Amino acid sequence: MKNTSKKRILNAIKQDAALKLSKKLGANANQKDVENVEKNLEKMNKGPMTQIWDKVVALWLAFLDPNVPVIKKTLIIGGLLYLLLPVDIIADFLPGIGLIDDAFVILFTAREVFDLAAGTVIEKVKEPIDDKIKEVIDEKLNNAMKNTLIGMSITCLIMTVGLVFVIFKPFGHDISFDAAAGIFVGLMVWGTYRFIKNVINLWPWIKSIFTERGIKKGLIAKIKSEYKAVKIYDTIVEIGSKLFSSFNEIPDTSEIYDHYFIYIRKRVIIFAACVALYSVLFCWVLKPYLIGQFGGLKMWQLYFYPITHIIKVFQK
Repeated sequence: MKNTSKKRILNAIKQDAALKLSKKLGANANQKDVENVEKNLEKMNKGPMTQIWDKVVALWLAFLDPNVPVIKKTLIIGGLLYLLLPVDIIADFLPGIGLIDDAFVILFTAREVFDLAAGTVIEKVKEPIDDKIKEVIDEKLNNAMKNTLIGMSITCLIMTVGLVFVIFKPFGHDISFDAAAGIFVGLMVWGTYRFIKNVINLWPWIKSIFTERGIKKGLIAKIKSEYKAVKIYDTIVEIGSKLFSSFNEIPDTSEIYDHYFIYIRKRVIIFAACVALYSVLFCWVLKPYLIGQFGGLKMWQLYFYPITHIIKVFQK
């Protein structure tokens, strides 16, 4: 048992030394080293290397590709130069074991290079997903803000007309108050209709928020259900992170959403504050004050003024 543990420790030390030497060779490689690899690489297709020669060829082709980044080429040439070294961590001329460390270095280099490549590919895939999430958030937010502003503007204009009737009484006291009451009741009915309509339109999103027990989780779940590409992206990141370490650096849709939530939060807070300020000052302070000051009535009394007016007429 002790011999097995010692053997594993010794192998780990040798592998670590082999990787360090490979990286050093790559960092110091020059054109002469590249020519040496090109000239002698085929000679190394022997022993355990025959089992993984396809990876050696793939690495060499990747090194020759002008589109491959320098960082990958440095890893590749280091691994291939290590393979050509006759005396490395385990001398190549030793029968049976001479190329074991070389095979380990090649496999490690291939994994690292393909890991980086996978990370580059997924970054390219992330771009349209990133844009889609931003587009969805912006579209929903902008539509909500636009509709709210339009509704507030119309309400403010019509309410001002009703207040003019109360203050100036252009058609006489009773008719002006009847008209103002009709306007205010109409606005209340319209506001209730708009609220119900918005709730119906947003119900799938509201339901998702309650189901997922969180605003962020709910919105992300709804985006994934409506846009399959977003769900596929998350699946790729989840599976890829188990295979490639570089995938751990790739954000999933929740992290992308977090980024845009911070981006829109300030706008939402300012907009909500303006709406709240309008509602409080105009609807719940200024309007009741003007109605009481110039109409001599409380707001609820003005709302029911046509009914009380009719009752008074019949009583006479």
